[in-house]
Amino acid sequence: MPSSNNNNNEVLSFEKWVLAIFSTLILGILGWMAKTVSDSQIQYARIEERLLSQNVILVELKGRFDSATKYRLELQSEVVSLKRRVTDIERELDRK
Repeated sequence: MPSSNNNNNEVLSFEKWVLAIFSTLILGILGWMAKTVSDSQIQYARIEERLLSQNVILVELKGRFDSATKYRLELQSEVVSLKRRVTDIERELDRK
């Protein structure tokens, strides 16, 4: 009987040892997963911040482009008007 108790104690001791190792392993894996998720969230936040910044730049550039397009159209209409005036002046000079 004493050897049976001793055997049971050894088995229980081994089971506790294996349980401790598996618990440590599981805790390590959970810790690694938590760190990975946290790092990913930080990277996602940085990317989101960059995208918002790029969006602001794009809106600003669109405004500039719209202003430049409007100015170009005004210049084109003015050039057309000036060309008409030059043509009219040339016609008047040819008549004289």
